[in-house]
Amino acid sequence: MISVIIPALNEEIYIAKCLKSLKKQSYSKPYEIIVMDNGSTDRTREIAKKHCDRLFVEPDLELYELRNEGIKRARGDIIAQTDADCIVSKNWLKEAEKELKDSVLVTGPLMPIDNSKYYNLLLWIFNSSLRISMNMFQFSHASAGNCAFYKDLALSIGGFKDSFPSDGKFGVEMRKLGKLSFVPSMVVRTSMRRYKNQSFSKTLQELVISHLKLRWGEEQDFERSFYWTEN
Repeated sequence: MISVIIPALNEEIYIAKCLKSLKKQSYSKPYEIIVMDNGSTDRTREIAKKHCDRLFVEPDLELYELRNEGIKRARGDIIAQTDADCIVSKNWLKEAEKELKDSVLVTGPLMPIDNSKYYNLLLWIFNSSLRISMNMFQFSHASAGNCAFYKDLALSIGGFKDSFPSDGKFGVEMRKLGKLSFVPSMVVRTSMRRYKNQSFSKTLQELVISHLKLRWGEEQDFERSFYWTEN
């Protein structure tokens, strides 16, 4: 079974669309949707209860800990991860399961929810670079907003870590256990709110440098992460 894990903090604006996209999957086998709430003070939990299978409230955990707690509580042997401000494609789970037959972790392209030509172009360049670097040159990468992996393998390495980027470190360690694959058909659309106070180009530069440093064993503080925001 696949367990889908979504961390959330004050996500009343976005989470309904995320969960509805997960309920409309073409995947015909059983799967569960788990929301890990980080202590929301808005209507996030009220909305989540209508659409998810299980809801847990953990207000005292950091984001990486929240993801790990979700993995531990999952009933499935495959974990699929996305974020509350994302909308997954209809075949997302089907493609993830198929590609995991010869990989330990799969990830796919993130595209903007809105139709901005600027963000579409930049993310297309970023996704194309990832596809080539991962599938041809075995570069390690994992996007927590769009990835799937085996639960037992994730637990064997201790899950996500408190380094920046946490999902990048996770990908580096999962690579030691087997093949990582970038799957173009695993499309997830995300809000671009994270770039409101910081330009996309600057953020992309920071992420690329951080991933390269991880490849050579250097880590940065998790607090630098821009992923966790209430806005």
